[in-house]
Amino acid sequence: MKTIFIVDDSDTNLAAAKAMLDGTYRAYALRSAARMFKFAEKILPDLILLDITMPEMNGFEAIQVLKSDERLKNVPVIFLTAMQDAEEKILGLDVGAHDVISKPLARHELIASIEAHLHGTEGSDYDDSRQEAPLDAMAQINPELFAAFCKDVERAVKTLRETSSKGDLKRYTITAHAMKAALANIGETEMSKWACALEEAGLCGDTGFIAANTENFIKSLKVLTE
Repeated sequence: MKTIFIVDDSDTNLAAAKAMLDGTYRAYALRSAARMFKFAEKILPDLILLDITMPEMNGFEAIQVLKSDERLKNVPVIFLTAMQDAEEKILGLDVGAHDVISKPLARHELIASIEAHLHGTEGSDYDDSRQEAPLDAMAQINPELFAAFCKDVERAVKTLRETSSKGDLKRYTITAHAMKAALANIGETEMSKWACALEEAGLCGDTGFIAANTENFIKSLKVLTE
């Protein structure tokens, strides 16, 4: 069974991806690039699913370190992103990623990419008999995913309030970006769009929009976890 590292700062995204891979691969969920490098000292992955937008070390920075490491430089990397920007996807391929996949993840697309870069035309471990659950049912059929989402919300509430009051737009934007994907993963499409608007406000420096919307967004997040 092939070993895959999933690296993402969102517990929801990690839980969703791991649920798609368990049973077919040996999947390890890691909440930062630093944890990935530490874990790789003990276990060598066959492939890495790497989020692009993360605090501390982002995916672009992490892949540069991977490519400079003799043990890890040949491990295939698939970038995961909640951004729909074509330029970011092109940049991801330019810096050495084997593929760039948009979140929320679709299982068949994810597995197809993994299999292509693990096996090519060789034999595959993939069993396509599993049915992909609709996104709006995921929280009901996967308690682990919903529990992970609750953890993300708890962290996001604290960080969004703190960063909006201090004017730390970089951390605010990263947090809104993470919540955009997390909300999409539990089928909350409209809330995900709201998080996207907050992310764009952070990128553009629109502090007025942030001030007017952050608390209402937080209140709606809390309702989802009650």
